[in-house]
Amino acid sequence: MRDSSAILQRIQKNAARLKTVHSKGLVIMSGRGMGMRGSIVINARMPDSLWMKIEGPLGIDVATGVFSSESAVVYTPLQNKVFRGSIGAAVKRGLVPNAVDSTNFISGMVGLAVPPGSRLNDVDSVRIDKKEYLLFFSGNERIWVDVKGPVTRWEKRSPAGDLLWLWEAKRFSKKGGLYLPGLIKITTYEPRQQVTILYETITANKAIEKSVFSIRIPEGAETVEL
Repeated sequence: MRDSSAILQRIQKNAARLKTVHSKGLVIMSGRGMGMRGSIVINARMPDSLWMKIEGPLGIDVATGVFSSESAVVYTPLQNKVFRGSIGAAVKRGLVPNAVDSTNFISGMVGLAVPPGSRLNDVDSVRIDKKEYLLFFSGNERIWVDVKGPVTRWEKRSPAGDLLWLWEAKRFSKKGGLYLPGLIKITTYEPRQQVTILYETITANKAIEKSVFSIRIPEGAETVEL
């Protein structure tokens, strides 16, 4: 499979099998002079609905967010603030990690990085070995793809060769008819920030009620437009 279009189709075919995912695990965040280790719960209906809750030590509620392909709503109980805006704006504010990029945020958080078909013309070259493919994109991006279909690594560098962001996925297993990772690591640079998610349970392609994708925001919470 030396054709980049065939490789992209394999990525998309694997990702298209995912309809819903419910996962729980450990989250480790570091950067900007702080660090935290807690738990995370994610519910997603592909391709455009994601609910995420993060708790710190002793079950302290850190943040709950609801995301679509276009918008983000994040409530932080400790600040009693609700942040509203685009996913890109939430990333810039540091509320959520840059999971590949804003167009891939939802799929990136559940472990599937999926370059759009429009990126096909950006592929400069392909390198292949027995276990994976490596796509070189214009604009200093590289994507590693397992032969079974999922992306395992996606990085972007500056023109000088410095890393700008890095998305990594490991410990794949078959869930609901597709391959999903048990570990996701997202690293951004300048300033450096890293989020590692270690999933303890993953349930794929089981029904999730629409009512799950909401946040209860108490009266008096301050609203911040991003």
